[in-house]
Amino acid sequence: MEIKSKGVIIQVQVEKQPDKWLLDSAQEIAAAAEARGLILPAFSGGLALEGYKPEAQQLMVTKETPSLSAQEVITQNFKASMLGYRAVLGSLNSSRSRPERVALASKEEILSEFKHWYTAPKQAYAEEALAANPTLRFSLVMTPNRLVNSQELEKAAQDFGDGQPHPTTVFESLLEQYQAEQLSNTHPENNQAVSFSLIPNQLTNDMDGTVDEQCAKLEHLKSEHPFLKVPSLLDAVAYWQTLRAEGHRLTDDTAYARTYISHFDLPTVQLEGISYVPQSFVSIDGGAGIFPSSIKYGQIARIAIG
Repeated sequence: MEIKSKGVIIQVQVEKQPDKWLLDSAQEIAAAAEARGLILPAFSGGLALEGYKPEAQQLMVTKETPSLSAQEVITQNFKASMLGYRAVLGSLNSSRSRPERVALASKEEILSEFKHWYTAPKQAYAEEALAANPTLRFSLVMTPNRLVNSQELEKAAQDFGDGQPHPTTVFESLLEQYQAEQLSNTHPENNQAVSFSLIPNQLTNDMDGTVDEQCAKLEHLKSEHPFLKVPSLLDAVAYWQTLRAEGHRLTDDTAYARTYISHFDLPTVQLEGISYVPQSFVSIDGGAGIFPSSIKYGQIARIAIG
């Protein structure tokens, strides 16, 4: 590795340096990047050290660098989560009159709310899931804790599409059949600025089936872990924005598997005599969408910590 400064070039044989030197250098680089508002790909991505080689993971658990708790790793990527929150809130405020607009919460306010939200059972569940699956990671998603109607949700989804290769597709006739509480699944009555979710980068195992079967499986999971949920449609849009802020392109063959959500927990609605629930995803060509999904066919699912 070459280090250039004021015309002087220093050659450093990184592979021959001791573990402590590597870790200290990595931490200094990450801190300097954060100070400039940069998100380094190797340090982005929420809870898991996705893409690291096994020997790199071993370095993270040496005596000099004890393993980080899930909460500490989440807060390291707080910048991307904040960017996702701001993007969605900006979309919502742009379609509201000035008196109805929601003030942007400060980082300090959101961190305080997060510490109360991220309880010991949630942390234990997340850390157990990560230990069982080394390729799993979670994105911390901060959804504005406000109710949105179908027009506001559509506007937020379309604003995301402005930064993609293709515009967002939204079935208005589907969204119009749901109430704001169902589209949002937020609770503004609690006076919190943010509704938090930890959304996994992988689909949830053993959750496929018809809508009725999935609802039964979810209730079984919630009997032991009551904080589990299906991300709402508003959560989904915030998730797209957060992933993009984390550095994911969402324009390749991983986009669909990373973003697909069947919103099977919502009531079924009728379109031309057929029963549907919503589904949301970003396709492999980068086009996002909210579409109807027939309840007659088996579904896959993504379950989040909420």
